Amino acid sequence: MNQKDQMSLNKLVTIFGAEIPFVRLVSILSLIGVGLFFVGWVYRWAYFSFFSLQINTLNLSLQSFFFAPIQVFLGTFLRFLFTIISIPLTLTIVYLLVWLYNLFTTFITEIAKSLHRKLSLSQTAQPQTQNKILKSLINILRVFKLLRPAKKILRSLLNFGKTRQESLQMLQGLIEEIISISVVIIVFYWLARTQGLNDARRDASPTSSALPAISFIAKETQFPLGGKLDDTLSLASVKGFTIIGDRGLFESLQSKYDTDPNPNNPRVWRLLLEQNGWFYIFHNLPPKASSEQRPLVVALKENQMLILSPEPTRP
Repeated sequence: MNQKDQMSLNKLVTIFGAEIPFVRLVSILSLIGVGLFFVGWVYRWAYFSFFSLQINTLNLSLQSFFFAPIQVFLGTFLRFLFTIISIPLTLTIVYLLVWLYNLFTTFITEIAKSLHRKLSLSQTAQPQTQNKILKSLINILRVFKLLRPAKKILRSLLNFGKTRQESLQMLQGLIEEIISISVVIIVFYWLARTQGLNDARRDASPTSSALPAISFIAKETQFPLGGKLDDTLSLASVKGFTIIGDRGLFESLQSKYDTDPNPNNPRVWRLLLEQNGWFYIFHNLPPKASSEQRPLVVALKENQMLILSPEPTRP
């Protein structure tokens, strides 16, 4: 390789090496992205599995998995506080595990060195050592005539540690990173699974659920489940339809089917969304509605209607 080629190679190393700005930042962001996706997947897996649904069968967008961790880490003040507390705990656990790993490797190395020194004695001499474990091991090796092979293996092992120090340091760093990542994965899994199950139990509760109450109306021939609407309503427009859910939601809308021109209490129906053949409509809130009040949303399709309400009708 001539001088010109060497300069070109050095230039490429400089361009694609450690001197590139934000390389470490890009690596950290990549790891954060993978971690967020993992947390979002576990959270939704735990949530939907509570309702006996497999997440792999649901058509959920990949982008939504990156937003689910917000519910896990920052959903409420208590969750945010617990997230802050879990960070130093996780770092402490990682530090202790790495320390134990290094202590274990140091202990094994010292045992190997001690055994090598004892095996370096004359094979005809009795091993003079106070360590009963080493003494028993040497006696076993002596019986099976394995002193010389064991000595060679230990010498090769100790010499390998000296000649391949950089490789061993790289391997040690890799193991320490595996320990760290494993602890973080376990913590993320535990947080996401616990929060997913807690949210599922909350939404399955009759009082504290965050999911809307529904009324689903469809043709009897298309939806045999539920009760007939004309059992209690003597309206020609409801004959042949069946309902499941909150009947009071449907009855409350019977008198509000049109736009009310009353200036003191105007009611206007508006189109919220049209998707996959469904039309989502709602009528506006009253003029003096509270900040917590939400409108009813009615989803319409051919021979089907779905009413979504923040709260069920009260008796």
